[in-house]
Amino acid sequence: MIADFIVSLDGVSTFSPPTWAKDPAGHHLGPYYQRRAARGHVRVLLRAHAGASCGNIAPTRDQIIINMRQAADGNFRKDAFLCLFGSSNGAAVALSLAAELQDQITIVYLCLADLPLFDGGRNPPIEGVCLCDAGRPQTYDLVERGLDSRGKPKMIASETIFVKGDRPSTTVLRPIKAGTKENVYQHQGNSIMPYLVRDGWRWTSSMPNGEVHGKIRNADWVNTEIDVSKKQLKWWHAEDGQHHANLDDDALSDFGRRAQQELGKA
Repeated sequence: MIADFIVSLDGVSTFSPPTWAKDPAGHHLGPYYQRRAARGHVRVLLRAHAGASCGNIAPTRDQIIINMRQAADGNFRKDAFLCLFGSSNGAAVALSLAAELQDQITIVYLCLADLPLFDGGRNPPIEGVCLCDAGRPQTYDLVERGLDSRGKPKMIASETIFVKGDRPSTTVLRPIKAGTKENVYQHQGNSIMPYLVRDGWRWTSSMPNGEVHGKIRNADWVNTEIDVSKKQLKWWHAEDGQHHANLDDDALSDFGRRAQQELGKA
């Protein structure tokens, strides 16, 4: 049996092993099932959505791989297909998962939504893949708010300011083999905070760990920025956190449609 997969990982929800739906129905899955029948192979499509909230990526990644392998009767095949999505911390797990599985299965579509980036990098890093360093803001003249009486950016370490033009960014150090690699992010949930005038600025946010979201600099990645500024903000959420949640919801919905389309072409 050849097992194909659609896997989505939510980095906010507590990790639990995926529960698989076999040969799920789907409006866009007709072409996949037709092509599968035409090939004459014995295949099954397995789809699961799972929580991926964790600090250390490797144990969660390894548990997901064990679970996937069991669902595939103990064996991955290179002629099998995988569509993989991760939002928030789930994006970090998905990136590590893709790096680990890319030589064992054909990754048709890899989509990351709001991959968490940090000043100085993630600790611990995504082993062998990237540090997830947010880089440093470069411009001072595009400040939207947080100006002092002279029109200059405030240099009070407890305050954050927002910039229009800059974007946090990181580099994926390990090549990832996938048909399409897409990084979806928003800018509304990112801010910068001065901490030493001579040392410049750092990216931060009002989220608990100060994470921000932005571009992947590698040329073979597609970066898609989504404007979530018009989405409703709930009073019980910090502004940055609500922008983050809105982006993740939209990206997951888009992935569900896109994954089915990509499998239909595989």
